[in-house]
Amino acid sequence: MININLLPWREIEQKKKIKQFLLQLCIAFLVSFLLCLFFYLNLKNEIFFYQKKIISLERKISVENSSPNSHFMKIISSTTGAKKIDILETKMDENNFLLNTLFFVGENIPSDIYLNSVDKKEDGVQLSGRAMSQESVVLFAKNLEKNFSHKKVSLSEFTTIEEGKFNIAFMISLGANR
Repeated sequence: MININLLPWREIEQKKKIKQFLLQLCIAFLVSFLLCLFFYLNLKNEIFFYQKKIISLERKISVENSSPNSHFMKIISSTTGAKKIDILETKMDENNFLLNTLFFVGENIPSDIYLNSVDKKEDGVQLSGRAMSQESVVLFAKNLEKNFSHKKVSLSEFTTIEEGKFNIAFMISLGANR
């Protein structure tokens, strides 16, 4: 039998495999580093964008708050507990009746009533929205009448709508002094 020494060939193959493994390890490390860097820079860019947006909104709010005659109160999609107020954009007046009405409504609105708008009229305030039942609207109107006993509260409109969970549209007016 011929004696063949395969040890040098095996050592060369083993060194090749080690070099190949180290190269693959370096490539995997480099790719993972580049992916992490990409996501970091992307997230940093988004944070910067939203910080600029917040600063511009804060400036806008401070400008609106600086002039008392054109003070706007905006409650956008506020859902605290069972209270639902969609969008309220109303101009404040000097006697704070509108402000008191908004605070009372925000604190005492039932969970099955959804307000669409609060409008300042010449003779008072008009609330419009949707509800699940007529009884809850009537109780809410009575609660308003009890709290604002010096104002005339009238439930002026009921409309039944077929679609949706809130299927009754309503309008409540808080009128001039009694």
